Amino acid sequence: MSASACEVLVVGCGPAGAAAAIELATAGLRVTVLEKSSFDRRRIGETLAPDVSPWLARLRVMDRIRRIDGIDSPGVVSSWGGRTTVETDFFFNPYGSGRHIVRKQFDEVMAGAASEAGARVVLAATVHAISRDENGWLVHARLRGKYTQLRATWLVDATGRRASLVRQLHGRPAAQDRLVAIVATVTNAGREDRLSIEAAANGWWYFAPLPHQKAIVAFLTDGDLLGESRNRHSSFELSRSSTRLMRRLCLGSAERLITCDASMRWSGKVAGTGWIATGDAAISLDPLSGCGIWRALESGCFAAQTIRRANDGDVSALPEYQDRMQTQFATQLAQQLGIYALVPDWSDEIFWSRRATDLSVPSNPGRGRLAATVEAGEHGEHA
Repeated sequence: MSASACEVLVVGCGPAGAAAAIELATAGLRVTVLEKSSFDRRRIGETLAPDVSPWLARLRVMDRIRRIDGIDSPGVVSSWGGRTTVETDFFFNPYGSGRHIVRKQFDEVMAGAASEAGARVVLAATVHAISRDENGWLVHARLRGKYTQLRATWLVDATGRRASLVRQLHGRPAAQDRLVAIVATVTNAGREDRLSIEAAANGWWYFAPLPHQKAIVAFLTDGDLLGESRNRHSSFELSRSSTRLMRRLCLGSAERLITCDASMRWSGKVAGTGWIATGDAAISLDPLSGCGIWRALESGCFAAQTIRRANDGDVSALPEYQDRMQTQFATQLAQQLGIYALVPDWSDEIFWSRRATDLSVPSNPGRGRLAATVEAGEHGEHA
């Protein structure tokens, strides 16, 4: 069987993989992208922070993203311990408001942009095995139901939390916690257009509006605290009934409830000879960071830059990418711990005490957006 050749094979066409493909194809490299799905399955809604705008502009997709179904997000409402509610708006943000989007449409637009940039995008494609010889990478894959082989000089792991190529090349990414998300679709009772976040005794909640008076509501807790799966729906509703914000924002019972991994993960080694990991395949962020897509696009662009530098003979490109991602991981972990530490009410509860004792705190903790929102309550406006 002959092997189809390309310079860069990107596995995964989420935001990070699409961003890398757009950058590389625009620069004239031969790029093939393999996406496991056909964008036909349910994808959880997403809120784009204002800070994502420069990356959308860089990738020349801003106008397309504005045309997909969505709702402008003027700010964040948080109830993060105690009974004080803090409101922070994006009025003074240089990039304007955020936007709540339908994630499936976002991913389709990004894949289309990669294709228009010159990348070959193949849907319903699965990688079964990879090996390396003197000619580069040999990848055994199934494309649209047919087995084939592909040759590539570079592999980009953009497979998200699965980090499937990293697992084969380096080992399983290290989970920093046991966080899971129980996610459901609900009716948006008050037609709230802001992202809302609320701490609870055994975890925390977020609410993100969707078009057509719907919303995504999610409960974040540790997997071992959930109990038996058959009781998760009733546990979800019981926990929601004890909240203040979530109970007010949502009407009716939760629909289409699913449970998914939300743990923060670090892959350890994220770049090597002829390969690089990007997006969640390198660092899976705690959803509390609020910057998943922003960081994914940034990571994809930097991965593409690294490949171009390495192709030009820059031997420092891969080590610098490794150092950059390791520093980003330490910073995000520090920010996460700093935010969790702002909840005094349930410090003795298992979920919160774990965040104070089970995770190591880097020497220079950062200050995330939600931390700034909560801290603003000390001197800012309260609802």
